[in-house]
Amino acid sequence: MSGDQLTITNGRNIITTTPDAITNIEPAMDPAPPNTTPLPNPQSSPPPLVEPPPPPPLTPEQVQIQARVTAIEQQINELQQKIDESQMRDQLARQRGSSSAHTARTRRYVIELDRLIAQRTNLLRQLR
Repeated sequence: MSGDQLTITNGRNIITTTPDAITNIEPAMDPAPPNTTPLPNPQSSPPPLVEPPPPPPLTPEQVQIQARVTAIEQQINELQQKIDESQMRDQLARQRGSSSAHTARTRRYVIELDRLIAQRTNLLRQLR
């Protein structure tokens, strides 16, 4: 028996043994995939961060349109609350077995809501 040390490396494991102890060497069942990730080059510097230019300032007309859009969005929010309340009242009236005038009111609110949304959409198109 020899006293020499033998180091075996299979890509994942490092085994230190004696040459006399090795009788049967079989390939690993699932060899480790090669590392294909490129190492960073210390010589190269990262690309500079480029921020997009700020948007151009709004024209006075665009400022007016934006103000109208904001006002319409406020009206839309208020109208959506009215629709929710009207639908609840209508549902309560139906549960009690009585008719409700809220159904017609809700329909009017929904029609007005559609009109406001179309108006806001047209204004937003003008801002593009």
